[in-house]
Amino acid sequence: MEPTLPPQTPAKKSAGKKIVIYGLPVLISFIVVLVISCKPSANKSVSMADSVQTSAIGGTEVAIGTAVDNRSVFDVELKPEPQELTPRGLRQELEHQLAISADPHDEPGKELTLNDLRAKTDRFVYWGQLINTAQGMADPEMNALAKQLKAKLIGRQLEEFPLIRKQYAEIVERNLSRSNIIVEVQGSRSDEICFIATVFKDSKYVRSFHMEVAGLLRAFRFREARYFIQPGVETDHHKPGSQPDTEVLEHLG
Repeated sequence: MEPTLPPQTPAKKSAGKKIVIYGLPVLISFIVVLVISCKPSANKSVSMADSVQTSAIGGTEVAIGTAVDNRSVFDVELKPEPQELTPRGLRQELEHQLAISADPHDEPGKELTLNDLRAKTDRFVYWGQLINTAQGMADPEMNALAKQLKAKLIGRQLEEFPLIRKQYAEIVERNLSRSNIIVEVQGSRSDEICFIATVFKDSKYVRSFHMEVAGLLRAFRFREARYFIQPGVETDHHKPGSQPDTEVLEHLG
């Protein structure tokens, strides 16, 4: 039998990082827009500029409450697929990406948006495409460049993904600050996200909610999503199927 629950009240915060959000309809609207922005272009497996532009149209401005900046933190421009480059073009692109691989993570003082976080993950995927294309060539110089970029990529992913997950939580806190849902980011690498609200006593609602957020959680490589009706009372948990931060990917999700 399902235990008798106390009258519904706003969930109390527990220790650790907590984000309180108000207005469940607004939250669901926000999630739907995020899922749409996570889908890759039909013409390209990964299109960084398309991803950035997609998140800037539709109802995103209304759902988030702030205009979305088309310019990413890396000023990502549309690039050809690595396999479409000539050997000379691929070598030049590898050398260029190595030269800028130590660029600052964020613009000082810039208030980050979801757009900026997705631009970071798009760049990681683009590097993965370059690496895998170059590794498949019978060219020792190209293989060496790919090995160098792979080391840079893994190092940067290990450093940035925990920050990206924390920044994602901060964006939710900043732009959706009116609800009875509490969100906590936990774990040594901030890879576990907890949603706390009395509505999560309904298993069907949990499944529906998780289906909406799963794509975004995979993109930011959250290891697990947990659902609670109140702090310490867990009703369900799901693994989004994310890859570890050390994995080199050629596509998102």
